[in-house]
Formats: sequence, C-alpha cells, structure tokens
Amino acid sequence: MAVLAIAAASIAGYVLYNWKDIGQDYTANQTTAKGLTAPSGFTLASRNRTEDDLERVTYAKGVACDDDQCVDEFSTVREWMGTLPGLAGLKPVEGSLDQCLESKQGCAIPVILNSNYSKPTLQQALLRTADGRLVFQIDVGSRS
Repeated sequence: MAVLAIAAASIAGYVLYNWKDIGQDYTANQTTAKGLTAPSGFTLASRNRTEDDLERVTYAKGVACDDDQCVDEFSTVREWMGTLPGLAGLKPVEGSLDQCLESKQGCAIPVILNSNYSKPTLQQALLRTADGRLVFQIDVGSRS
C-alpha cells in the first residue's frame, strides 16, 4: 500500500512540475508577443494560444487592397519580420504571391531561426486576404 502511495505521489509531482514549466513557457511567449508592434498599416486583430503553447497573433490591414496593392504589402511585412530578434533570415515564398494570397491557406513565409537565440521569437508567419483585406498571422514561441 505504501508503494502505491509513493508511486502516486511521484507521478503527481512529475505532472505538476512539468505543468509549471509549460505554463512558464507560454507566459514567456505571450509576453514576447505583447511586446511586438504591428507592421506599418496593420492593427492587432487577435491573440490566441495554440495547441503547441505558442502565442498566435493576427494583424489586419485597415483598408481593402486590390491584387497589386496586396502583393506590394508583402515587402512591408517582410521588412517588419526582418527587424525581429532571433531570426537569421527569411526564405522565399513558394509559388505565386497573388495566387497564394487568395487561397484559404495563404502564403507561408518561411523563417530561418538563429541557432544561438533561445528566447521566444517568431516561429512561423502567414499572409492572406480575407474579405479583400490583408491578414498577417504569426506564431511566437521558443524553439522546441
């Protein structure tokens, strides 16, 4: 009986210890995301916790854009991403910008993380249009 009590206490302690770490990681991700300013011309639309304990931040462009304007805004977003700490660079978007912007999945903007940076930073980014407006979504967290 004592063995079962010790085993139960050990399991409970392990779960609580790891739960605390998960909460601290998410809090750090959330704090970092709150410290970000929106790219020029965008406003904060929402912040949510992902299943991976990343902080998902969605920015929206205040005015509608036509195809050419939306494509032109891509450089604004990339410039903003380039100012964030912990990134070594950005990879090119696969495919045509005007086509992926209109798709439900949007345009994934692949990031190259700096291997020496351990604090929460941008992990992934997506740009798409919704109702004629640009929506820019990022996930902020630490490298797993």
